[in-house]
Amino acid sequence: MLKRKLLQAMKESDDKHPISGIIQLDDVYWGSERRGGKRDTFVAAVSLKKERNPIKMWMTVVDGFKTKTIGKWAKRHLANGSAVISDELSRFRAVKEANCEYLSVITGGNLDLLEHLAFNWVSTIIGNVQNSLRSSCHTLGTKPLPNHLTE
Repeated sequence: MLKRKLLQAMKESDDKHPISGIIQLDDVYWGSERRGGKRDTFVAAVSLKKERNPIKMWMTVVDGFKTKTIGKWAKRHLANGSAVISDELSRFRAVKEANCEYLSVITGGNLDLLEHLAFNWVSTIIGNVQNSLRSSCHTLGTKPLPNHLTE
């Protein structure tokens, strides 16, 4: 109970500070299709220094990858003037609503291209977080997921 409250307080504090600079952005799914196809969706964003080292990571559960949802997320979590790089998911163009520059790298579904320099940190961090959550939270559902992503 105390841990949950602490995680919620950390999440609320982080929500007040948008990330800025060069940002790698990707879409992530949690869960399996065996649960009736209902997988949780979240956005992963990593802010980088000019030397391309990560400064801050942001993972937010969203209600699907709709243009309106991504635009609202971007206005809340991305600072004006940030440069956002993502794969070709068309809904990510909505980050322009937050006055961000946007560049998409066409992967064509080729997972090897996700090892591209434009995605190296966000892909690495997504993999690490998913493995950590799978090993420690075997039955993690939708409700506590945002707090665990804060951790």
